[in-house]
Amino acid sequence: MHHQPDEAKYHAALGQLLAKLKGQERAAVQCFEKAAQLAPQVAGYQLDMAVLFDRLGLSLRAQRAVETAQRIAPRDPQVRRIATQLGLS
Repeated sequence: MHHQPDEAKYHAALGQLLAKLKGQERAAVQCFEKAAQLAPQVAGYQLDMAVLFDRLGLSLRAQRAVETAQRIAPRDPQVRRIATQLGLS
């Protein structure tokens, strides 16, 4: 983030890496939240958070993230797929 601190895709990429490391889930959430803040029109960042929240057992937060993604991109097949996977469609 050093050279491009306002690039949402870099925050999202770091979040995806951190989400795979045990004990780094909170840092991953922060990265996804920053990505979503920088690019609120990208539903994928909400989906990244939803999947992570679901994995952490935070179903209400996962639901909220999916709902936000559905508002951003209601016809996006990936949004529909994740919502179905998480039992939120």
